[in-house]
Order: sequence, then C-alpha cells, then structure tokens
Amino acid sequence: MRSDHDILTPDELIELTGHQYKSRQCRWLNEAGIWYKQRRDGSPSTTWYHIAHPYAGRQPDQCSASNEPDFDAM
Repeated sequence: MRSDHDILTPDELIELTGHQYKSRQCRWLNEAGIWYKQRRDGSPSTTWYHIAHPYAGRQPDQCSASNEPDFDAM
C-alpha cells in the first residue's frame, strides 16, 4: 500500500512529468509548484504528499509572483 511519504520512483517521475531528462522533470515540477529536492545526479526527488499538495510548506512569496511595485523600497 502506497503512503503519502513514499518517494516517487524514476519511472513514476517520467510518467508524471512526461519527460525522461532530469532537467526537464525539474522544470516541470517547478512550473507545477511541486516541491522537490534535487539529488547529486541532478534527478528530482519528491513524495506523493507533495504531488497531492503542491504548495504545502512553501512560503507565500514563493507561490505567487506579485506585479505590485515594492513600495517599501521607495
């Protein structure tokens, strides 16, 4: 039985992202807002929890880009 804390296998990452190249998998995860840790070989590592909760644990400023000017800097 799969747990939310299970790490995706390389085949599952390919199926999820549609990409075999590690760099493209990372780009896809970034664009989807899914947290991952990049391994020494460049491959992304993430859990099913992060797939189901893409913005969990992120800081609000990491989740959305604001088009507002920085009024504090004026």
